[in-house]
Amino acid sequence: MKYSFVILTCFIAAFIATNNSMNAQTQKIGYVDTEVILKQLPEAQEADKKLKDIATKFQDTLVAMQKFAVIIQIKSRVLVITALN
Repeated sequence: MKYSFVILTCFIAAFIATNNSMNAQTQKIGYVDTEVILKQLPEAQEADKKLKDIATKFQDTLVAMQKFAVIIQIKSRVLVITALN
């Protein structure tokens, strides 16, 4: 009984070791530099330019809104000070 268990255990261990070594041989790892690929595609360059233009417009709008908010804060402080006096 113990002898058959030892043989079965050895057989399973050998199978697992063989299977793992076969998997290690078939796995391939690659590297893709998407930046190089995108730089070579004219469509990607055009899309990148459009996105940068849109981002610039949003940034300009944000700066204008921040300046407006500062002006509103200053005016509200002036009104509070005037009301207290």
